[in-house]
Amino acid sequence: MYSLEDRMKAIQRFVKYDRNTAAVIRELGYLSRRALKGMVREYETAGALHDRQSRRRKYSEEQNRPR
Repeated sequence: MYSLEDRMKAIQRFVKYDRNTAAVIRELGYLSRRALKGMVREYETAGALHDRQSRRRKYSEEQNRPR
């Protein structure tokens, strides 16, 4: 997982390099193209990045209760 600072740095580089994912990945060296695109998509739709990662529940509360 990437920290909020790392993700903001990647977004800033992405804008600086005219939306060139290869240049951002080459400079930072730790992102995948898919991760960067996801960060950009989140930033463009929400206007900001979330401050922590949330995990999606695999099962509902009812399914998790012991029988």
